[in-house]
Parts: sequence; structure tokens; C-alpha cells
Amino acid sequence: TRVQESSADQIAARLLLATHQSPMGLYSTFQRFAQEEAMTSFKVDPFAVDHPMGQDRVSALQDVVDASPYKDVPDSPQSVHAFQMVQAKLAGFILPVNEALRRYPVSDTSAPARYARAMAYMRKPDLQKSLAEINSLIKDEPNNPYFYEVLGQLHVMMAQPALGIPAYETAVKLKPDAPQLRAALATAQLASDNPALAPAAIANLKVALLRESEDPFTWYEMAQAYSLMKNQPMADLSTAESNYNGGNMRQAFVFASRARRGLPQGSVDWQRANDIIGAAGPQAAQQGR
Repeated sequence: TRVQESSADQIAARLLLATHQSPMGLYSTFQRFAQEEAMTSFKVDPFAVDHPMGQDRVSALQDVVDASPYKDVPDSPQSVHAFQMVQAKLAGFILPVNEALRRYPVSDTSAPARYARAMAYMRKPDLQKSLAEINSLIKDEPNNPYFYEVLGQLHVMMAQPALGIPAYETAVKLKPDAPQLRAALATAQLASDNPALAPAAIANLKVALLRESEDPFTWYEMAQAYSLMKNQPMADLSTAESNYNGGNMRQAFVFASRARRGLPQGSVDWQRANDIIGAAGPQAAQQGR
């Protein structure tokens, strides 16, 4: 594991070199880790940790940093902006709401501040204020798919999934390969409780599963879509997949067995049900002990 971690560090440094970026951010981060370790070194057994020691990581990167012709190249304004937006979104989602609003007060009209407030207001919840913040961001950056994602989420939270669908569709159009955007669009389509939208939801979920095939919630949504279409065998198979990837082997076995009885024998889906039965059966027996 330490070898893998050290290899990851070196790959990160090579990627920064290949993209003409400074390795100083990487280097200073590991310096901070090393300093924190040094302050608590009496508690750390180097033979009991799965990462290289902080100072070892710094030493291993020293030559790479010194040799980089981009060592002193500043980050681009675009990179700084993207980073600040990620920080703001995380702050709005993770910090206590009042703390997030103190960090990004209304007097701060920058894009990161508005983004953080949109997240914080959503959690408060003060959906109208969140809507105002995200609409102001969309006006400034009409090609940012993640702003439309928030807009769609807000409408779904306001029990207006039909209004959320166009926002999610715009997000998907701008970034068609992002699994979370596809899954969110499908969720809004299913929340409308309109059977006519179920095939489109299934198509979006299939795209999402190409990237994240082990996500239990996406499989759960797939089961809802097939149920809305009155296709019980495929709903059972999707439920089996959801439970299998969520670690509930007993339920995976039960639903895969149900699905197999209703699926065309020899079909790809029938075979997948058999695969789940074969894999989940022994584990289900162990879980039942």
C-alpha cells in the first residue's frame, strides 16, 4: 500500500509537469502533513500506518520539484476560480449553515460567495433566496452545467419536478458524460410520476451506470423506472443489483430469483440474474448465520 501511495505521488508530480503546472501546491501540502505528524509523532507507529510517512513523501518529491521548469509558474486565473468555486460549494454543503453564511456574507457578491450561499440557503432551507443566488450565477455563467444542476435540485425540493427537468436537461446537454447529472435528471423525471418519462429516465440511468455501475441508489432509481413502466421482472433485477452493490446479499438473492422467473430464459438479463444468484447465494447464507 505504501508503494502504491508513493507511486500516486510521483504520478501526480509527472501530470503537473506534463500540463505545465507548478508542483508547489502538491509539495506544500505534504510539508503540512509532515509538520502535523511531527507534532504528534509520539503517537505514530510507522510500522502500523498504510501511507508513507509525511517527511518521506516530502523527500521523495524534492528532486522532482527542484527539477521542474514550472516550479514558480503561478496558477492560471481559471484554475484559481475553479478551485474557489469548489471550496465555496463544499463550504455551503458541509459547514453549519450560519458559519457558511458568516464566511460568505451577503455583502460579498463574488461568484464563490453566491455559490456558497446558494448551497447554504438550500439547506436552511430558504429556497427562494437560494433560487435568487443560483439564477444570478447562471446569468453570469450560462454554460456552467453545475449551476443548472442546483437549479433543478431546487425545483425538485420545492415539489416542482416538472420545472426541474429542463434545468437538468440543460446540465446534461452541457456535460453529457457526467453520471451524477444523468442520475439527477432521471430522478426528476421519475419524481414527476409520469409513466411517459420512464423510458427517458431509464436511458439516462443507463448512461450513469456506464461510469458508476456499483452505485446502489442509481440501481434503486432504475427499479422505480421499470416499476413505473409495469416491467416487474426488470424492476426486480434492478432491485437485486441495488442490494448486491449495497452489500445486502440476502435481498439481492431474493430479488434476483424473482427476476429470473419472469425474464426470457437465455437473455442477457436472465443471465445477469443467474450471476447475482450465484455470487450472492453463498454470501447470503453467511449473512444469515
